[in-house]
Amino acid sequence: MKQMKRIFAAVFALCVMLSLCACSGGSGSETTAPVETTVPIETTAPVETTAPQQGGYTVKLVDEGGNPVPGGMVQICLDACMPTMVDANGVATWQVEPAEGYKVSFLKLPDGYTYVDEAVTEFYFGSGETEMTITLKAVA
Repeated sequence: MKQMKRIFAAVFALCVMLSLCACSGGSGSETTAPVETTVPIETTAPVETTAPQQGGYTVKLVDEGGNPVPGGMVQICLDACMPTMVDANGVATWQVEPAEGYKVSFLKLPDGYTYVDEAVTEFYFGSGETEMTITLKAVA
């Protein structure tokens, strides 16, 4: 019986040593080189791809006299929203996949302007439409 206990203790000790060696990946005297974590910055001009052309959607903001209204921020939404600034000509554009149901709403109205009809604050592109004009009124 004593001999079995000794054999069991020896096998157990051997298993523990093998487990420790397997976990450490070796004898422990090995060293590994540090991993480089820097990423080189590309300084060349981007290469143009031949990806399929996306559709363009345009919103033009005008006042009640038909004059362009610059400034503000609008977004176009379908499954997700994409905001953009209105340029100096009162125009906002997006290059997105053509689809029905795009909604346009303001994130920020141009300074000094409000909606012509306060009840209508969202605007929708009709079927096949890619351009829209939204009329705003000057704040009195």
